[in-house]
Amino acid sequence: MYQNMRAEAAFVTQLRAKEGRAAINPDDTELIEDLMEEEYFTNKKGLIQIEPKEDIKDRLERSPNRGDAYKMLQWAFEQDYKPSGKYDDTATRRPQYAITDYDIDGPIIKTHNPAYAITD
Repeated sequence: MYQNMRAEAAFVTQLRAKEGRAAINPDDTELIEDLMEEEYFTNKKGLIQIEPKEDIKDRLERSPNRGDAYKMLQWAFEQDYKPSGKYDDTATRRPQYAITDYDIDGPIIKTHNPAYAITD
């Protein structure tokens, strides 16, 4: 359906916004400009394609990096990610996203590996 992941991410972002599952700070004018500037078309293969990034850069006179990052984030939210449990912190029972390189209950851990790294 899409020429590449960039086009898919753009349409996933639109869908998430229409469904109320994505929001943008109305004061973030740079992000809004980035998202509104791009145009899409159907290519010869019948796939949806976003115009080249260079064309958007020329019109904006800057790179639409904020918009690209936002679209990739929205795309990632749509993936069916399931934690494997492989890196769970069984000592503190913290969820994966709460594990850091520092011991929040005590002094800084001075190792070369992150706290969640497998060292065996």
